[in-house]
Amino acid sequence: MKVYLREISEYPIELQFSENETWVKKILNQLNENTSPEKQKNCTQIKLNIQKVDDVFVITGKIDTLLSLSCSRCLDSFVHHCKPKFTSLYCKNSEMVNPRSKGQAKSAHEPPNSNDQFSDIDITYLEENYINLSDLVTEQLQLQVPFQPLCNKNCKGLCTHCGTNFNLGKCACEKIITKKPFATLSNLKNLSKTENKNELQR
Repeated sequence: MKVYLREISEYPIELQFSENETWVKKILNQLNENTSPEKQKNCTQIKLNIQKVDDVFVITGKIDTLLSLSCSRCLDSFVHHCKPKFTSLYCKNSEMVNPRSKGQAKSAHEPPNSNDQFSDIDITYLEENYINLSDLVTEQLQLQVPFQPLCNKNCKGLCTHCGTNFNLGKCACEKIITKKPFATLSNLKNLSKTENKNELQR
């Protein structure tokens, strides 16, 4: 979804999108880790306000959606509610971009310029004559996904031997597996003694 810069003026433009938009569906399908039918009930709302202030294009917005993620402990799917609020700045003025790293936003500690009102916020340099809303929404939702997603902060995880989900119950592995951690080494030691004894008897 692209918004061309020529369409943006000092007068705010309000845009609203839902999960029925093709480009929004594509983003959700990309981020969701579970494609079960239940996920199709997702109700997504995206509200954006776009305007131009001097040489800077300002987008403020909020997203309200559900993402289906896989728990990093028990691997079960769970629903993660995302409600980010954000402000993103863009410009075509290369003087506002850090020359040491093309495409990176200028630091707030760089020398002042005519856009000092934005000096505390990173500004993204635009190489094209449009802003890709798909990239913006995707980035904001990705920031909402935990590095290690958990279905519950008290998730008990899986048994490392049989794979039983401890959230649903216990397994019998504790009774089967010996409690002595070096029992296997002891067996190898006994086996070695037996082999040496057999060699001597020969």
